[in-house]
Amino acid sequence: MNNKSFRHNIEITVFLLIIFSFKSSQALSLSEFIINYSNFSYVKDISTTLSNIYIATSGGIIRYDHIEEKWLEPLTGNPDLDESNIQYIWSNQFDNKLYVKTVDQFYEYDNFLNRWYRIQEIAEKNLNEKHIDPPQIMFAPPGHIYSSSGFLIDKYNRNFPFSVFLDDGSGNFWIGMWGNGIARANISSTVIELLPYGLLQNSVTFIYNDDGYLWMGGDPPFNGKSGLTFFDPDNNYFEYLENGLESDFPLVNINCMGSYDDFYVVGTSEGIYFLDPDNLSVEQHINHRRGLPDRNVNTLQTVGDSLFVGTEMGMAIITSAGEDVKYFRPDQFLTTRFYDFELVDSSLWIASSAGAFRLNLNSNKLQRFQDPELFLFGEVFDIERESGYLWFSAREGALRLDMAASETKSFQSASSSFRKRPIAANSQFTAIASDNSLTFIFFNKSPILYKELTTDDGLVSNNILSLELDGDFIWIGTDLGLSRFEWKNQIWIE
Repeated sequence: MNNKSFRHNIEITVFLLIIFSFKSSQALSLSEFIINYSNFSYVKDISTTLSNIYIATSGGIIRYDHIEEKWLEPLTGNPDLDESNIQYIWSNQFDNKLYVKTVDQFYEYDNFLNRWYRIQEIAEKNLNEKHIDPPQIMFAPPGHIYSSSGFLIDKYNRNFPFSVFLDDGSGNFWIGMWGNGIARANISSTVIELLPYGLLQNSVTFIYNDDGYLWMGGDPPFNGKSGLTFFDPDNNYFEYLENGLESDFPLVNINCMGSYDDFYVVGTSEGIYFLDPDNLSVEQHINHRRGLPDRNVNTLQTVGDSLFVGTEMGMAIITSAGEDVKYFRPDQFLTTRFYDFELVDSSLWIASSAGAFRLNLNSNKLQRFQDPELFLFGEVFDIERESGYLWFSAREGALRLDMAASETKSFQSASSSFRKRPIAANSQFTAIASDNSLTFIFFNKSPILYKELTTDDGLVSNNILSLELDGDFIWIGTDLGLSRFEWKNQIWIE
């Protein structure tokens, strides 16, 4: 072989390797299909461009369009970068270069591949913006006091120190706070406006879909805010109801939520709170002292004028808008833990530590459901209806019941979970929480296809606490925040 031919072959080989590497990086990266939402209120740094504001927080990077005055989707869900470890962020004025610095490394964001890459050289920062000391006088948001020493004080006497105070060079101050998010102020008026965004707390024990709007809550953190988070995904908008601030809604674990008799009902570690949907004020509180079997409420289901309540130690039925509370089968369920209810026509299906049950609401007849394989012999954690099928999650995996044919099929996916194992299903797959991943089972494929989604793919955490299917997306609640995954992408499926 002559040198010219050899060199030609080498060039072709190198070219193919480059193409293969490029295609592999595209095929293996799911970052463009995952977005993570968490508590973004702990701000580390801010950078401004002609159109956008980039905010580095302990939960990742969030973006605000200051021309349109709206929040953009956060730059999260990328496994190439430890998002919680970002110390500094900056971009050029034209918004086509974005850089971050962690404790010991610099990264540049590739807008085409939606990935972060390590770099050696440091790009020049935007010279128009500058960090300054807080002015002596500014006008605080309603319910707050401003201190030129560098913090806001709210009406509950909580101090939120300024972690960043930035003059963008275009007539605005941008203020990052530790525990209270971001705010802005016009330099001329010096009126501070809060711009809340993200979850109130990271723990997402439940997701309640209220006609497309999502309510979330969970266990309160050791410090910081907690309570209910309201999220409008279509408009990328958040609102909050904090607990632990007033005596009528104390600091409690929030386990579930629903609606009953024109109220929102919230199941917690201290019973049920009835909220007025117009102003979210607490109108009533029912706990074990008023007849519940146990103070810790795990699941709620409205059936007509009745509210079924599943607790750690038994089940109750509330009627007459909360005036009447009765135990349900105390001789049978006195020590049974209830995990989930699913209403199917005239039957209420029950997931419990004693297995799966079906309650005929017309005859009040209760039957334990047992499949021929005894797959549901022990605890059943969750039940979901999908068209003519019922899906059950158990320690050994998922079970599908064809309600018309009364036939069952099991799908092995063992877990050591002792408390939570949420499941979601549609006509193509079922998704079930596993020990260190979210397992998707594409049961229509031959052979059956099992796919795992983990933090290596960009998921915010492997500890899955709740699931909610929403068309081409699945919302995944974890102990560290909420992930939205576009499951219907062929890169991942195939």
